[in-house]
Amino acid sequence: MRLRLRLRLRLRLRLRVEVEGGERYEVTTAWMVEQGHVPKVMEGASIKVDVVQGRPAEVHPRGGWASWDQIRTPPDPKHLTLDPQ
Repeated sequence: MRLRLRLRLRLRLRLRVEVEGGERYEVTTAWMVEQGHVPKVMEGASIKVDVVQGRPAEVHPRGGWASWDQIRTPPDPKHLTLDPQ
């Protein structure tokens, strides 16, 4: 029997989100990221995500290598719209 351990890190991230056909904004959120995938969330990286409608801080990474961390996402996610109206 083999046991494979996957180390996951809890990271608080400041993301610039661009919703297709929608707004662009920055938000502070938290993810659990597998150790080998940390370079994917380094400054300047671009990844595909899903955003829960009506909850801009709830940004979920696609692909299974990371997950949104509700417990560590700050209660005030500092949502900042980048497209002034």
